Order: sequence, then C-alpha cells, then structure tokens
Amino acid sequence: MSRAMGEATEGEPRERLLRMMKLLYFLNGFSGASFGRFATLFYLDRGLHTHQIGIVEAAQPVSTAIGNQLFGYVSDRLQRKKLVALCARSLTTALLLALPLPRWLGVGATGFEYILLVMVVMAFFAVGGGVLDSYTLDLLGDQRRGEYGKYRLWLAVSWGIGNALMGFVADHLGFDYNFIVSGVLNALAIGIMAAVLPPRTSGECEVLARRRATLLAADERRSGAAEDGRQEAAAAEGAKFEWGKALLSPRALFFFMEMMFIGVAFTVVEKFIFVFVIDELGGSQTLCGLSVAVTVIFEVPLFHYGEQIMRKLGHEAMLLLALVSYSLRTFGYSRLQPSTVWYLLALEPLHGITYGLAWTAAVDKVKADFPPEWQTTGMLLLQTAMWSCGRTFGSLFGGFFMSHGAFLGWTGGRALYACAAVASATVIAAHVLTTAVLRLCGCRALIETPLPSLIILEPLVAPAELPNDSSFGDEGHEGNNGRGEEGVATRVSARPIN
Repeated sequence: MSRAMGEATEGEPRERLLRMMKLLYFLNGFSGASFGRFATLFYLDRGLHTHQIGIVEAAQPVSTAIGNQLFGYVSDRLQRKKLVALCARSLTTALLLALPLPRWLGVGATGFEYILLVMVVMAFFAVGGGVLDSYTLDLLGDQRRGEYGKYRLWLAVSWGIGNALMGFVADHLGFDYNFIVSGVLNALAIGIMAAVLPPRTSGECEVLARRRATLLAADERRSGAAEDGRQEAAAAEGAKFEWGKALLSPRALFFFMEMMFIGVAFTVVEKFIFVFVIDELGGSQTLCGLSVAVTVIFEVPLFHYGEQIMRKLGHEAMLLLALVSYSLRTFGYSRLQPSTVWYLLALEPLHGITYGLAWTAAVDKVKADFPPEWQTTGMLLLQTAMWSCGRTFGSLFGGFFMSHGAFLGWTGGRALYACAAVASATVIAAHVLTTAVLRLCGCRALIETPLPSLIILEPLVAPAELPNDSSFGDEGHEGNNGRGEEGVATRVSARPIN
C-alpha cells in the first residue's frame, strides 16, 4: 500500500516513530499537569463547596465511560487510532480553554453549573490517553510489549516537572497561566501528531487486509478459495470468541473490579489531598505542586524496568505490592499535623510505586489478553474501570466523607485517609486469601501472568538473530503484526503455559 492512499506505515522507520511517542507522552503529561491535580483548587477559587466538587468529579467519569466505549469501538472498527486521538485532543483542548473564557472576556463568572457542563462534555471526549497507549503498543507489537514502560515514563517525568512548576505559577502568577500553558502544549502535540504520525500503523493495515481477504474469499466460487474463506471466517469468529473470553471470564471480571478499586483509591487522594493539605493542615499550592513532583522518584525507574520487574514478580504480585504501598501512604496522611505538613513530601514517592507497578501490569495484561482487532477497546475498558467507574465512586465517596464522615474518632481528610488505608489492607488480605485457597485446591491464581511463553522464547534468541527493526516492513515484526510468513512462527503467544 502507498502512503498516498492514507494507509502507509510499512516504510516508516519504527524507531523514529517510537521516539516521537516519547515526545507526545511528555507533552501529554506536562499539559495535563497544568490543570489535572490543580482542578480542585480552581473549583475552590470559583467558590465551589466540597460536595459540589464531588458532584463535578463524579459526573465526569460517567461521561468518560460512555465516550470511551463509543470512541474505542470507532477506533477499532475503522482502525483509525490517529484520527480519533486528534479529534479528541482538539475538542478537549478547546473545552478546557472555555473554563476561564467568560472571565477573560468579562462576560460573567464561571459558577457551578457552567463548570459542571464544560467538564462533563470535556470528559466525554477525553480518550486521547488510552488511544495513545494503544498506538504505542501497536508499534511495539507482542514481542516488545514489555518495553511499554520505557515510553510511558516520559509522561511521568513531565507530570512531575509540570506539577512542580505549575504549582509555583498558580501561587505567584495566578491560575489563568495554567490554562494558557496547557492550551499551548496541547496545540503543539496536536500539530506533531497531525504532521508526523502515519494515518495508520502497519498493525491496523494488517487487520484491514484480513477483513478484505475475508470478504473477497466469500465471493469466490472455486473450492480452494471457498476453503480459504471459511478459514478466514473461522479466524474472525475466533477473534470474537477471544474478545468475549478476555472480558467475560471470572478472572477477567475480577481483574477489572480490582483495577476499579485502585481507581477509587487514586481518586480519593488525587481529588481531595490538596483540600486536606490547604484547608486542614495550612499548606500552600507550592507544597501541593512539589508533592506531585516527587511522586515520580520511583515511578520513572519502575516504568523503565517494567519488563524485568514483570518477569520477576508477575502481574499479581505487582498489583498486591501497589496496594501495600497505597495503604502505607494513606495511613501516613492520616498522621500528618499542621506542624508536620511538609512530611507530605516523604510520603508522596509511594504514589510512584503504586502507579508504576499497577499501571505497568494492567496495560501488559490487556495487551496480552485482547486480540489485535480490539486493542484500543481493551485499553479504553481499562481506562473505564479505573478512571470512570473508580473515579465516579471515589469522587462521590470522598466528597461526602470529607464533609459528613467519621472514622476512628476523626473527621474530614484525616478520617478519609485512615479509612482508605484500612480498605486497601482489607482488599490485599482478601486477594491473598482467595489466591491461597485456589492454589491449595489446584486451581489457577486470580490474576495470571502470560509471560512464561515470552521467557521461553525471547531470551534464547541471540541479539544477532533478531529481525532488523529499522522499518515496519521487516519480516517477523509489526509489518505482519507478529505473524511470520513461510512457516516461520514469530507471533509470541499471549497465553500462559500450563
């Protein structure tokens, strides 16, 4: 296929495109840092109460869940990750700038109803991050999927730097500059995506080619062609079966439920810790920004060495360690006092352990379990579980609990984070106990790690024997989506060896 036809990626140097993904992750993290964790402070500045903040934060994930499934289906059906990401990024950037626009134009204040409307609509189109992950995984392919963290870490780096800088900006220059920086960086990312990324990856072209082959084979009358058509149809049905199995099995449902709990856990910290620090402990916006910056101390190396960690620990152990780190962190929050508020900086690196381990394991599991035709849908389902369902419940629970709840004789943020620590420890205990019982009964663990097949195949291949990775068209790599030609088996199985 030629690039002029809008489907060419075969001749694109893979490594150049992967380097571009690092830049896009960096811009995505910095632009997100300009508003993300500071959104709560913006709401407070506009006069919103805690329960109103909870409503705004709870309504967004519902909208995001609907948008994720719609745009995930569109992206996979059309095999147009780039187009979907561009449209989503453009619309969310315009909507973000609509928040301060009334005040800039002097036409009135932005109250609760206006902020709620803008944030809900913006959340509907907020699918760019999941599509970016899917695009990166498509470029890496099955054999290199463990390298995902080396690209995702650039978002963590820029997230830390951006929060430190933008906290200072918000304190000394005003929050309007946060919007300006976010808008400029988003516009730059949109321009780079439009100009540099190919319209389709070779993986997307491969999926479309198989679809066309199926349709053409169905029209053939010769027995050989008919047989090929039946084989292609069987393969298509197999993909549907794999999709259903990846989503509907008890272990898959448990995995998504546990990721939803982790989303709840993240939300009660990300959306309310700044309120706790400023309103109850007397901290500053600068401290809030620095607290986010130090989260990446462990997050960056965990993403960089994610593949090696997965080989040593597996998905289940990584998720459990993430929850242990979270429980310790939130217990530490509950012990902070106004005189020790700066100790927050010693607790925040634990976020990097939680997020680095949990997200690396979750993304790799989705990549392994979902068929190539539905990779974007799988990633957006993960996003929905964590950042839509989890965030909705976390926002409602956190907002209500900070205003009206009590735990162990405490109220407000101290009670919220003590409760979060106990809840996380309870989930850990339940998970470990269930897994222990299953193994004693001779059954598989709750969360399987499909890495043994990789360990058997990849380390036994000397570096000199690996296929040339200079372009998409190289045999055995993403030029044929990991499916070797002429009897050479190059697709690495995503299923564990029993």
